Amino acid sequence: KPPKSLKNEIEQIEKKGEDIDLLVITHVDDDHIGGIIRMFEYADPNLDKIQKVWFNSGELISTFFKTKIDPQRECPIILKRDRELSVKQGITLEKLLKKRGYLEPEVIYAGCDAVQFYDSKITILSPDRTGLEKLNKQWETEKGDVLLSREPCDYKTPISQLKDKPFVEDQSVPNESSISFLFEYRGKKILFLADSHPSVAAGSIKKIGYSPGKKLGLDLVKIAHHSSRKNTCPGLLELIKCNNYLISTNGKRHGLPDKEAMARIIAANKKRTYIYFNYDIAGDIFMPEDYRNFNFECRFLNSEEIEIS
Repeated sequence: KPPKSLKNEIEQIEKKGEDIDLLVITHVDDDHIGGIIRMFEYADPNLDKIQKVWFNSGELISTFFKTKIDPQRECPIILKRDRELSVKQGITLEKLLKKRGYLEPEVIYAGCDAVQFYDSKITILSPDRTGLEKLNKQWETEKGDVLLSREPCDYKTPISQLKDKPFVEDQSVPNESSISFLFEYRGKKILFLADSHPSVAAGSIKKIGYSPGKKLGLDLVKIAHHSSRKNTCPGLLELIKCNNYLISTNGKRHGLPDKEAMARIIAANKKRTYIYFNYDIAGDIFMPEDYRNFNFECRFLNSEEIEIS
């Protein structure tokens, strides 16, 4: 069934008489696309509330690079109302999005013009052409064997020892193809980093005019790749100025979040840093000496709305 929290959110949108103006499917990893596929499998009538979808599908990327379209790249779904027929017809997420008129026909990547969307502005930071080309040549999703070689949990190591550890960037091909963007709305700026590679996002931020001497001021940053140590680097942090950071993970998948990534963020900020979690896991991560030596606060996002000033 569709994830309960996602289903509830859509129902709330329906009750308010609102629409989902834009659904961004960042990339093909299961933890980013699985819930959406299950949502479409059950053909919920509330899906009519979706107006537009950004998704760099296999067919779109192949067409973009003028290469042969590989049917193995398509993300299969099985509609509940006709399970056997759906299997035989090979219904895929891409085909269903097209059929419903949701899917935008253009590949989304850094270098595209900023999108004016109602009163908002969306600037694409990743993927770049290089990341898309790699995915086109080596279509894959995040492999389970990658997790076996992970470093041990770093929660018992203090921030003071983690903040200056050498940075090693993520090498995942699908993560490099992630759609990340700067969202601006009525004076507020939010950085949605998906699972993007920080060097790519940092390069795009520099291209739109920011530098260590002219930082990009932000109201909120959605930390990349569930706060993986390989997706938050000093080079990106020195380009931005922000006190509010959001982590999306329950701590059970991929061994994330990494405390090392949060240590870099906290140490880089001169003012108090606020880290928001969508699961109540902060108590497992930080030590008393972390709070004594560094200026930060953890907050749990429950059902209440939080206003970011």
